[in-house]
Amino acid sequence: MLQPSTMVPLRLVPNTSGKTEETRRRYKIDLSVFPRDRGVYRIRFANRQVGRLVGATSCIRVGSADGGFYSRFAAYNNQMAVTVGRPDLPALLSRERQQNTNALLMHYLAYGCREEEIAVDLFFTEEPLKVEKELLHDFIRQHYELPPLNFGRR
Repeated sequence: MLQPSTMVPLRLVPNTSGKTEETRRRYKIDLSVFPRDRGVYRIRFANRQVGRLVGATSCIRVGSADGGFYSRFAAYNNQMAVTVGRPDLPALLSRERQQNTNALLMHYLAYGCREEEIAVDLFFTEEPLKVEKELLHDFIRQHYELPPLNFGRR
């Protein structure tokens, strides 16, 4: 089993730099903790587990950061509009959009687990896609399904 290189907290913070009142009400991921290194990340609950088809896990998403962790988590912030007004999740995900996984994570952080501590395990590697595939395959072998916030298979 792969061990993470380090762990950082995943927090939403107010978008104080927004240009309008509407955009200042939105929340964004605090990027100050994310390095620019490449690798793979595992988003998880810090203090609880979630039941799966087989067993339980704290992991809710696995992803790769081929362009660096900072850039990857900055891309999640492109969907910060979903953090205000509590948009209807099925309607949100049925829209034609390029970033459904990003929108789902931002919606979940804002409404599904707002009071919980979320951690991100970072795995530094020069082969992010290979390591991501390995982590996802390990997860599927153990739980017979993908992490709850992963949509696609690799």
